[in-house]
Amino acid sequence: MDRAEGGDWFVEWIGLAGLDVDKEAFLRSHGRETRTLSRNYSRLLKNPGEDEIHDARTATRRAEALIELMPRHHRKSSDLDERYHKVMEKTAAVRDMDVLLTKLSGPEGSRRLVRAAEKTRRKAVGAVREAVTSAGAVALPSLSHEDVRSARLQRRFEKVAGRLAEDVERRLPRVIADPSDAKDLHKLRIDIKKLRYLVGAVAPANPSPASRLESMQDALGSIHDWDVCIAYVSKLDPAWDVLPAWEAERKREFRGFAREYGGRHPGSKR
Repeated sequence: MDRAEGGDWFVEWIGLAGLDVDKEAFLRSHGRETRTLSRNYSRLLKNPGEDEIHDARTATRRAEALIELMPRHHRKSSDLDERYHKVMEKTAAVRDMDVLLTKLSGPEGSRRLVRAAEKTRRKAVGAVREAVTSAGAVALPSLSHEDVRSARLQRRFEKVAGRLAEDVERRLPRVIADPSDAKDLHKLRIDIKKLRYLVGAVAPANPSPASRLESMQDALGSIHDWDVCIAYVSKLDPAWDVLPAWEAERKREFRGFAREYGGRHPGSKR
């Protein structure tokens, strides 16, 4: 990957520099994810449980990465990007309640908070079904071997991955400097997740970048889960005695993330 195509230090550290895309791997990913997406959407519509929501979200993210890498006329042939965005938006509300309900399931859980979270989840499921039905009604554009040219796929990957890497470079120092900025932390997590699935679509034989991105994503995801739970509960029961423990755990996890990744960028004190 050309350093000029995106983030400089992050591209080098994460292992994207010099990464060659694999056309055959991309075509295999396209076929596999097309089938997986259809299967997971069908499962969700039958039973919008926690696992089904999670699997549908993952499949949608992978499909979004494929669309980003498709030839231009295929990318513009449908409004799938908008439909997938709607799926992610609507399922996020349900997924947040699933995370909260898991944290409320212990002996210190509040019945009132559990009932409120369950009610919020039930209300959100209808919008999820509507969004998934809409997205599932349009298939991913089909691709033949002749549709994909290796050189163009390489350039497209470098352009999209470079843009995401630049966003990570810009956001990571800000997130490290301000632990309370939940909004920027969430955006950083999304950038890293998109980049991870982009790499996975073209370079499955080189797991190093995807593995590092997954570790960052997992760490940020856990912190984000605390942000969601703390914000929701604080509105309903700001005096709940478990909140200080949640806030302390969030702070502990953030310190761990900052220690691991805070010294990676130029200008760091490490």
